[in-house]
Amino acid sequence: MRLLQLATAAAVILSANPSMVWAEERAERTVGAWSEWVADNAVEKATLAVLRGDAPLVERAVGVAPESALPLASLGKVVTAACVAELAQSGMFALDDTLREHFTDVVAPLSETTVADLLTHSSGLWPDSTQNDAGLMAERTPQITAVARRALERTPEGERGQFAYNNENYAVLGALVEKATGSDYGDICGEKVLEPLGIETAAMKGRWASQGSWGGWSMSAADFGRLVASALGPDSAIGSAPGEWPNIEVGGGAHYGMGALWRATPERTVTWSMGTLCWQGDGDGGYAASYGNGLTVVVLIGACLADPASLRQLDRALFLAATR
Repeated sequence: MRLLQLATAAAVILSANPSMVWAEERAERTVGAWSEWVADNAVEKATLAVLRGDAPLVERAVGVAPESALPLASLGKVVTAACVAELAQSGMFALDDTLREHFTDVVAPLSETTVADLLTHSSGLWPDSTQNDAGLMAERTPQITAVARRALERTPEGERGQFAYNNENYAVLGALVEKATGSDYGDICGEKVLEPLGIETAAMKGRWASQGSWGGWSMSAADFGRLVASALGPDSAIGSAPGEWPNIEVGGGAHYGMGALWRATPERTVTWSMGTLCWQGDGDGGYAASYGNGLTVVVLIGACLADPASLRQLDRALFLAATR
């Protein structure tokens, strides 16, 4: 009789919270998809976190502890975008402010470029001077001011209003944060964005620290998942209405918005980001997504992937596991 009572009680609990069962099932499917991808790509160091809301459901890792802080590479642009949004909402500057309102050394073609243009990589800044820059790679402190200055002082070859992914856009945003607040970019964005979420693993140090506001952050997968859920998830100010924030269409129904891509479907809005930093055969990278169903998935990878298509394969595998 006691066993029957326990079984009945468990059935009542499960039936009373079917969404948790649904989430846990998809979390386990996500672990399976991640594990298969790691094996197929011979990745020796990687972490995974699956969250429901801001609470981790599962954390897994190979080669390191699950709670290890790994470089975010381009995923770190989410930190900068969230920081810019917070400062804009507090009145430090406006998203439609032009660069000439904040920088005295900006060349004429960029003078009418706005903060929103920078956020969406549609400023006209091109080409990307951070690519294959040996001097930049050798630095071990954030080079935000130096990269922003050389971007603002040269005549760009791109066209404003056209999407052209360029790290320099987020270097200039980092410089704007420092100008507007009079504080170090890492300090103020940590204070405004990361500390309120209880994120303790975030840092900007080590071999990629020079990448500053466009790729210098490291964090645990679970902590970055908390940021993604808070800043871009379906219940966030940005994630609940991404079309009301700066964005630009990039093809296939996808838009680039606040540090990440998003696509709206009749069922949900999916937001995601992926990227790698590679130098002389070594590198780091990752993938993160808020699937619009309450689940957030983050994968961080301590490797320079040989096949550029492998992150897109991971994207598809995780999407299917987490949503169907």
